[in-house]
Amino acid sequence: MTKPRILIADDDDHFRMLLTKVLRERYIVLPSVDGDDAIAKAMQIRPDIMLLDLCMPECDGLEALRKIRVCPQLCSVPVIVVTADSRRDTVLQVVEAGANDYALKQFIATDRRRLYQKIDRCLSESGLGVEVAN
Repeated sequence: MTKPRILIADDDDHFRMLLTKVLRERYIVLPSVDGDDAIAKAMQIRPDIMLLDLCMPECDGLEALRKIRVCPQLCSVPVIVVTADSRRDTVLQVVEAGANDYALKQFIATDRRRLYQKIDRCLSESGLGVEVAN
């Protein structure tokens, strides 16, 4: 079984590199720089799951998520929104837009296991088997 393909979209070069480093231990990581870039790449490669930063210029994570959810080729791809904003209204807005889950940026570097659990749960719920690297 091959590793799941995870497409990440974040405009912050440093955070995108950190996220890539954290995730490549268990997944094939496909980075992108914003929502439009993520959608274009997703249309070409059909990732198993996507992580979208909420705050990006041009097409932010929420706008990209809404586009993904109405796109026949991508609507079934699980999406986790990554944000530093933990306010209840932000979380509700993300969930109402169709996110499968959300992850707080401030915990990603310090608690990889929680992020892995979220990703693996979304993959499992979508019917994909997960190859877990211990």
